[in-house]
Amino acid sequence: MRDRLVVSPSRLIVPTALSRRGFLAGVAAAGLLAACGDDDSGTAATDTTAGSTGDGSGEAAGGIVGGLSALRYYGPYYRAGQPARVPFGLADDEGPLTVELMPEALTVSVRDPNTDEVATGITAELYTEGLPRPYYAFEFTPETAGFYDIVLDTEAGEVITQVQVVEADDPTASAMIGPGDQMPALETPTVDDPRGVTPICTREPDCDLHGRTVADALAAGEPFALLVATPAFCQTVVCGPVLDVLLDVLPGVAGVSAVHAEVYADPESMPSPPTEDDFAPVVGDLGLAFEPVLYTVGADGIVRERLDYIFGEAEIRRALEALVA
Repeated sequence: MRDRLVVSPSRLIVPTALSRRGFLAGVAAAGLLAACGDDDSGTAATDTTAGSTGDGSGEAAGGIVGGLSALRYYGPYYRAGQPARVPFGLADDEGPLTVELMPEALTVSVRDPNTDEVATGITAELYTEGLPRPYYAFEFTPETAGFYDIVLDTEAGEVITQVQVVEADDPTASAMIGPGDQMPALETPTVDDPRGVTPICTREPDCDLHGRTVADALAAGEPFALLVATPAFCQTVVCGPVLDVLLDVLPGVAGVSAVHAEVYADPESMPSPPTEDDFAPVVGDLGLAFEPVLYTVGADGIVRERLDYIFGEAEIRRALEALVA
């Protein structure tokens, strides 16, 4: 039996056990933060299934039990005319598929809100390193707002999921700093000046990415990464130990440094669910409605890439290496 995944109808990754991560769905609609689960009971939305035997046995080809469905590891923040990175997983009736049941790649096609096929033959690569949950990811550029069908070609048949695309000037989505934007000169917490955030790092032990601010990194005129994540509450399920993965990858990419910024101002004393005032200033400064988020920033201060929700070793390394290619 595999670990089961509780299904939520939300398009955001919703924690079932709130503890100190009580933000999401309706909260996000009010301008607060969406996040992944803080334990192995985290959730993701699922979609149209394929591959059920229909004979009551529940056993389909390749060890898949019952119908196959997609797990949506993303929120409704894609903008018309902007590249959209779409990460997702696969599940059957017992929960998320383990890596040995997942093909190394899937072929994806995309249908626009008018059901016209706008992209075919896209390869969604399987990512397995650095996170407890394997996932796929691909990119496409939606031209108009609306709901797009994402059709996954699997051995069990077609699996259909959707992504929501908003207008380019949508207030929530356009407020988020993204690729092509100037990274603001943020005075993020440091060892010398926590700036009201305690602790400045919830990792144990603290990471060494708090020696300078984002503003300092910009002033140095060198490429860098900014990770907004809270390690103490992001260890399993979707977001995983992304800070540890970044720390492992960084030494292998010469010429790139990094800054880590926590999500909460004081997680030990905040209410559940948290209010807007309980988030560290970096969340509002970047217009974030979810975490974790990894920004890569060029020597000119322009954001090159933003990885959202779920990202592992291979995608982190590729994004960092692109800064010095």
